[in-house]
Amino acid sequence: MAYTTKQFIDSFPKYKLKRSTFSLRLFYRPLSYPLSAIIANLGVTANAVSYASAIVALAASIMFIINNYAFHIVGAVLVNLWLLMDCIDGNIARTVKKQPFGEFADAISGYILLGLVYTSIGYAAYCDGGIFITPGTGWIILIGALASGLNSLMRLNYQKYKNVEKDLIDNVTIAPKFDAWKDNEKKSSLIFRRLINELDISGFMPIAILLASIFHALDLIVIYSCLFYGISFTVGTLACVFKAVRSGNS
Repeated sequence: MAYTTKQFIDSFPKYKLKRSTFSLRLFYRPLSYPLSAIIANLGVTANAVSYASAIVALAASIMFIINNYAFHIVGAVLVNLWLLMDCIDGNIARTVKKQPFGEFADAISGYILLGLVYTSIGYAAYCDGGIFITPGTGWIILIGALASGLNSLMRLNYQKYKNVEKDLIDNVTIAPKFDAWKDNEKKSSLIFRRLINELDISGFMPIAILLASIFHALDLIVIYSCLFYGISFTVGTLACVFKAVRSGNS
């Protein structure tokens, strides 16, 4: 069976398209559909694309560690390629075939990129300088490492909360009480997540990293990321704690 671009476009859920970030709707998803058709026709599976994107994520981080302007730009291009591949593996899973551990394979590349790239970009800014710093400013590396750490902590806390939440929902004796207040918060939670996505790596960040690499402004990426993930970690963790306490008292 030969897969076509239209099949991949038609298989993408309309509700999910509405929740996609501006950059995904404008650029990455439209480009991912014909590429998905080509890759699927070559017999490449969704999991294979996911694991390949993990290698791309690691390569992107390594490029920023090399003290060379051209390598930094290559690293930024690879970050954008990673996001494109993140669209492609989902397209193939929906249209062709889902595979066991698909979510695991998809998550690995994201954790590798977000766990390493901001520290690497911090080192690139240390070597290259930036808008606010001169080359050799050591604290920018620490800020990058803090951004990576806060990002990982935010995602770990949220994932742990969702796992516990699922256990509560599966518990028929608790679920009725739990669902009574959970539905009331669903809309505000979706709005918050959409805002976070627009400001995160699935939003404008890959393009911002590319522009910052070109114009020697990687320190802006590091400082922004530290502030963004610091606020997201704090707000997200407090929200999960509030929900957990409220659920326990209901």
